[in-house]
Amino acid sequence: MLYRNGKRLLLIALSLLIAQHFAIADDWIPEGFEDLTKPQETIIDVFYGGIYLASVQARFEPGTITILDSRQVIARLPDLLDPEEFSTLIEFPLDTNVQLRCKSKASRDCGRLETKTLGVIFDQGKLKLDLFIGSALLRVRSVEQLKYLPNSDAGLSAIDDLALYASGATDADLTYNMSNNTLFGFRENRLKIDSNFTSEDDFTIDTLALQREKNGLDYQAGIFRANAGSFLFMQDQQFLGATFGTSLTTRLDLESALGTTFTVFLNSRSLVQIYKDDRLLGSSYYDTGNQEINVASLPAGAYDVELRITDSSGATRTERRFYSKNAKIPPEGESLFFVQAGQYVETVPEEILPETTDDSFVRAGYSRRIFGSLAASVGFSTNRESTMLETGFFHQGAKHELSASFAYDQYQRVAADIRLRYRYPLGNLNIGVREISGGDLLDSETSQIGQEARQANVSATFALENYGNFGFFGDYTQSQTSDEDSTQNYGLRWSPPVTLLPDEWSTNVELSRNDGEMLFLVRLKYALNNGAWSTSASADYKAEEITGAETEESVTGSVNTQWTNSTVAGNDYSASLRADHQQEDSITSSFDAKTNLGIAGLTAKHNIDADTWEYTGSVRTKFAANTSAIKVGGKSSGNSGFLVKVDGPQASDNLIEVKLNGSTKAKILANSEVFIPAGAYRTYELSFSPFGNSLESVVYRGRPMTLYPGNIISVKAELTKVIIVIGRVFVGPGEPLQSALIKGIEGLATTDANGIFQAEIQTDVSELVFVKGNSACTVQLPQYQARRNVARLGNLTCELQ
Repeated sequence: MLYRNGKRLLLIALSLLIAQHFAIADDWIPEGFEDLTKPQETIIDVFYGGIYLASVQARFEPGTITILDSRQVIARLPDLLDPEEFSTLIEFPLDTNVQLRCKSKASRDCGRLETKTLGVIFDQGKLKLDLFIGSALLRVRSVEQLKYLPNSDAGLSAIDDLALYASGATDADLTYNMSNNTLFGFRENRLKIDSNFTSEDDFTIDTLALQREKNGLDYQAGIFRANAGSFLFMQDQQFLGATFGTSLTTRLDLESALGTTFTVFLNSRSLVQIYKDDRLLGSSYYDTGNQEINVASLPAGAYDVELRITDSSGATRTERRFYSKNAKIPPEGESLFFVQAGQYVETVPEEILPETTDDSFVRAGYSRRIFGSLAASVGFSTNRESTMLETGFFHQGAKHELSASFAYDQYQRVAADIRLRYRYPLGNLNIGVREISGGDLLDSETSQIGQEARQANVSATFALENYGNFGFFGDYTQSQTSDEDSTQNYGLRWSPPVTLLPDEWSTNVELSRNDGEMLFLVRLKYALNNGAWSTSASADYKAEEITGAETEESVTGSVNTQWTNSTVAGNDYSASLRADHQQEDSITSSFDAKTNLGIAGLTAKHNIDADTWEYTGSVRTKFAANTSAIKVGGKSSGNSGFLVKVDGPQASDNLIEVKLNGSTKAKILANSEVFIPAGAYRTYELSFSPFGNSLESVVYRGRPMTLYPGNIISVKAELTKVIIVIGRVFVGPGEPLQSALIKGIEGLATTDANGIFQAEIQTDVSELVFVKGNSACTVQLPQYQARRNVARLGNLTCELQ
């Protein structure tokens, strides 16, 4: 429940539950509870499809309920055909259908209601109302449409991510790059422009493309760089052309679509519970027959689950099934594909746009889940130089993941890439092998697969409780067929158990062989945190075998201290000073700032032995605009976002927290505006929370909004001052108004047995309405003075009508 006076509402709910029992039983009413069968007015929670919509004011009596203000509910239902018609229906007295409510989790054949227009099930004991809306009142959305992200809520807008990077030294020239990633968005469509202005190439544009990604399909046309999905040997290249294919980005059902499915035969309506490692991860009732079990709640991975099935007679049985969920495996029963065509382009000095080459290409790929946890793919690419085919598969097991890709071209060049990851109780093992070989190419011929090469790597980790963590690694690379071009590295690392050293200390040891030379390295590190300050120091002992010489030993080390600070407004600052003793001694200082205006950093390094300076710096910010406003700033990442403004009293000293889906993203003052970047392809719900010395409330009646790349949406809220009023109300000489609900206030408040009340009101409120049963009265507030946000109203009188 969303309210402030939780204790009072709990008492009201308990009383209503008692009244509900007597009303249903049509039995006598205990003395003192007569009023509970009369019309009651309070705040209830409204749900639709099991999802919470809003807490609203409602009036109810045995058999009927009336929603008094439907605006918040309508704001959360974007698929309504006619919101005004729906408002009329929902604010009319509705049958509570109390006999259809589910009394417990074990209840069967409950919680459902068939209706052509509007119906509700009201649980008076929980103050919970479930909405059921007929299809005639809703926009028609097919089952396919329900899989995908809703339409964009933005009109014409733009966002520009501007970054400046610079680096230089006393003995080197200054180099810099100013990059712009610009998106002009309109609903689900966008124009993407990526450009750079550098110290070497002046101004160039790398990407200029129209893009659209909606309902599981991806469209792009222009100059851009596109990858080939899961295909490893089709190299990414910049081109002028178009691409069309499937996309999982806008899917809403991936939690269930990417996982394997279970079909279970049930001889009666049964409860099916899903257990993993003896932990319940989902349960639901299913009707008789072969039923597909909902596995959306299961986490990603590959493992065995246990299905515990209880039929209508109470008999139970258990089935074990293997479950797999991985984004590399397409949804079951569906295919993923892409088609790309165009001309390759290359950057030309002193030209803004890349120029096309004489080489055009076409490539395409197709992938599908073969069964359970195995996916296969096949594709081709052809250009003026050659044609190649590529195929591959990915398999996920309970303890391993195995992927393999193979390619072959017209020059008889063959390529293979095989990767294995195996998990065991003490650690994991990773193996990768890649080889390109064969073929007899002339100097004028080029293979799309690439140059001949061979590489392999293996790494393994394992932990022993009393002996620490061990790791083994090995790498082999050969760029050409000659062994002279190969490199080999392998070794062993060890980190002792944490109990061996004090908490502030850590160490690790490495013994390796790198291209025939032995290396022994020991590192000792100390770290201490004290409030805003953190200090660390490390010392390295290295013994290295130098070819043709004796072993060379050295001891190096560093000391670093860092200060960090976060302001109330949400700005973060840090500064550090570091000293290094290496081949050349040096001192490095840096400063970083992350603010609502952007991000900046500066680092300067002084090489003591050479008496030289090095410096690097960066500044990054965003420009966001739509048809109503423009704003600079944003310290977080995101290629879309919200322009948020909160109007309020000029004298307010409160900061307002702005939250996206419950997570705080910014803190702003009243009458100010801020840009909050947000990730695209998501639906957001905004909320506001004031905090500070003043007692204030934020009024915001918004609905969830969906963002696509380049979308900027303006949001406005209002900050109003709130004071606490205390008083006592009578209905006649010496007769207090007991247990009456107060309207026109913030949150929920009632009078007690003596007619005394305490409530929060906005400063412009001039009257209060007291409701008891089906009677109400209005009281004009007297002149008052608030001290420390509290006003005493004295004794008030009203006459219930």
